[in-house]
Amino acid sequence: MATDTISGRKAWAVSGGRWLLLASALFAICMVGLAIAGGVLAWSPVPFWDMWDGYLDFFLFQQAGDSSIWWFQQNEHRIVLAKVLFWLDLKWFGGTSVFLIICNYLLVACAALLFCRILRQLAGTARATAGEWAAMLFLTAWLFLWSQQENLTWGFQSQFFLAQLLPLCALYWLSRAQYGALAGRHCMMATVFGLGSMVAMANGILALPLMLVYAIVVRLGRFKIVFLAFFTVLGLSVFFYHYNMIGGRAPIHKVLLEHPLGMLSYSLRYLGGPFFYLARGASWASQLALVAGLLLVTCALYRLWRELSSPRRGPALALLFFIAYIVMTAVLTASGRMSLGPEQAFSSRYTTPAVMAWAALAVLYFPLLRERAKAWRGVSVLALGVLGAAMLLLQVQALKPANETALFGKRVAALALAMGVQDKAQIMQVYPEPSRALALAARAVQKDLSIFGHYPLQGVAARMGQSLPQSGVRCDGGVSAVVPVVGDPAYVRIEGALHAPGSAQAPTFVRLVVAGHVVGYAATGAPTPGAPATQTGFAGYAKAVALGGDMVLQGEHPACFLPVHVSAPLFSAQPIAPSPQLASLGSASVLAGNQWLGADFHRSKIDGMRVYGSSIHGDQDTGTISLRLKRGDRFFYRSGPTAGHQVMTVEGYPQLSVVMPVLPEWTQLVLDSAALPSGELVLRISDNGDGWGEWSALALKSE
Repeated sequence: MATDTISGRKAWAVSGGRWLLLASALFAICMVGLAIAGGVLAWSPVPFWDMWDGYLDFFLFQQAGDSSIWWFQQNEHRIVLAKVLFWLDLKWFGGTSVFLIICNYLLVACAALLFCRILRQLAGTARATAGEWAAMLFLTAWLFLWSQQENLTWGFQSQFFLAQLLPLCALYWLSRAQYGALAGRHCMMATVFGLGSMVAMANGILALPLMLVYAIVVRLGRFKIVFLAFFTVLGLSVFFYHYNMIGGRAPIHKVLLEHPLGMLSYSLRYLGGPFFYLARGASWASQLALVAGLLLVTCALYRLWRELSSPRRGPALALLFFIAYIVMTAVLTASGRMSLGPEQAFSSRYTTPAVMAWAALAVLYFPLLRERAKAWRGVSVLALGVLGAAMLLLQVQALKPANETALFGKRVAALALAMGVQDKAQIMQVYPEPSRALALAARAVQKDLSIFGHYPLQGVAARMGQSLPQSGVRCDGGVSAVVPVVGDPAYVRIEGALHAPGSAQAPTFVRLVVAGHVVGYAATGAPTPGAPATQTGFAGYAKAVALGGDMVLQGEHPACFLPVHVSAPLFSAQPIAPSPQLASLGSASVLAGNQWLGADFHRSKIDGMRVYGSSIHGDQDTGTISLRLKRGDRFFYRSGPTAGHQVMTVEGYPQLSVVMPVLPEWTQLVLDSAALPSGELVLRISDNGDGWGEWSALALKSE
């Protein structure tokens, strides 16, 4: 009977282990698959933010023969290894960021393999059990957590993964340098990884000093300690040679002395960042992250105390030093970012170091957790189930449709840069300094680099004025807005929609043709809610002198054409500080029934002028203001960062209607269109938007 009972328990354990392994495998496949799907959905070939400097500008200088650009700082970092990947992407892979994003995922996979290797070593079994396989699969799933979406989906962020992976490799190989015939080789390998960490990101300079302390603690041997000390001093000396400190940041010791609690709060939230995302916006998410960060530090300190009293110190102590590296990274980040508020610690990019630290802690405690799980099987299954469910709920967010508005905005910004159109508001969606972006883009256009060397942007500026006959079937659609480009009177912005009848897809690009010649281009892909998949919104630019008559919208892939009549914009726009001398309209021109009884978002006070705004209680307010005026009159206008529902119309002339552009700063509007009738007119501006950032305001002379 006893034998039968024991046999039954063994059979049940084997069966349970198989089910656990199957569930873990399915979970890991779902987590990794969802992360990959999210990367595909969020992909854009348009360089974004730091990529214009650290990616495009770097490559242009390198191609011009400037080898010093490899060592040139990116803010406080020396990202030499990332620049190698940037060079490969631009030189051999077309500069579309696909290669870079694949590298991001491969680096995460490398981290997963290394953690699994360490787990197996700490487990101490000859063959991996079902529980160990399940733990390794769960660990892999954790490392692909979608809280890191900014790093996973942005081609510029490979250094964030390198700056954690390389120190982990360095410390692990250093732990292998204690014993065996290959100990010397492992020490050299660890040193290479340590030096590599320095040229991954600035926090990588911590790796070699920590390795030196580790070598002293474990009594690695005099020669190896001297060897590490030499390369630590050499590496730090080279790193800080001609180093430019970033201005505006207080020294870390000063911040620590003046704001110790703020530093502690920020650092703990940084370390607990993944749990902020797992809480999915709950009111207590920030507190959960703080407690999680405190738990990580406490558990690591307890294990460090136990490990230092152990006679044989293997990879466990290396993992503890790696956690110390992440904690020090959090403190360094807090010293420079704490002034932005504690919530800034939850930036998506900062969760990669925290995810790695939690993975290290889990591997450290795996042998203990395995034993406890046998005694507390039900509690263990429940805890893993809750954590796994939270992870899966977060990971599913990767399948949400990508922010089509943001992706489309990047395409239009890239078109403006390719054409040389100074649409500053649009260009700022991809880079904060439009003039610099235009200069960089002009150099990239000459070299056919990145997006400027691929269809549809390759050579667009050079093909302006070329003849282009109509082709394809007749499209459906039309032009919905023609507005001036603020700061570039040579161009106007044209928006609308196209539908290709009989085709399974919408046109991918639009050429704007007047009298058989190309006068502009438009990017497609603007969200059109409720419209069929074969319809696409578009926005682009055309030469202002070519407007005021018939135009052909020539769609491509599939080819279709649509003749339209396009009037010149009703007004020209010039960003300039408002003053009564620059406005011809006063408050007396406002007609009865005015609904703009509020102000702009900033509650502007302008001497000699009165502000009329649609925002009374908030962005949800809507309303209309009507003005009596004539052609040539001038007034000032500004709007929130969201547009599309703000419309200007001329009473009695329904064809004279335009959707107002986004104008976040006060801008002088001059009603100078030749299409405007002579004599007195009634101009109506309606703000019909009730969403975030939808408000409008006028500034008129006080009377």
